Amino acid sequence: MKILSLLLCLFISNIVFSQDLHITVDSIKKEITLIKNYAEGYNPTYYDTSGQKVGVPPIPKLPAKVAQLLTKYSAEDSSMIDEYVLLIMIKLYREQYKCCKQGYLFSDITLSPLVNATMKIMNPCTKEDLEEFCWVDTYSVYKWVKERKEYLKYPPIKHEMTAINRLHVTNTKK
Repeated sequence: MKILSLLLCLFISNIVFSQDLHITVDSIKKEITLIKNYAEGYNPTYYDTSGQKVGVPPIPKLPAKVAQLLTKYSAEDSSMIDEYVLLIMIKLYREQYKCCKQGYLFSDITLSPLVNATMKIMNPCTKEDLEEFCWVDTYSVYKWVKERKEYLKYPPIKHEMTAINRLHVTNTKK
């Protein structure tokens, strides 16, 4: 009888563990999908976070939940969000290049989960760098992705890279 009740306890605990694992996997999928949907729907604008029109598309003000999730997954060194973070930055570079024929450095980088996530992915800093001298700009993101063909397997990144390459060719012919 003790063996039967022990087996029953093990079986029930295994079901509970399995359900908890399923809930965790589902919540991660939902969080990643939220980031993906934001990245794929993102269109750079010419307005800063206060709503003022500016000459160059600035780093986007992320919805609070997206910013929180970027911070969470960046802290975990998760590669699950890499292509979505890079897609946002490449879209931003495309619009900056279209407007002004160059990419731009980021201001207030310590305040942006998007820039912090980008820095984690690209890892442009060496141990010798002082934090204040370590930076990334949108053109650097474009070049970095161009050198890593695996990101071109994600159709939205491939589409943006093709559009940027066309802009580059068009501007060199002028």
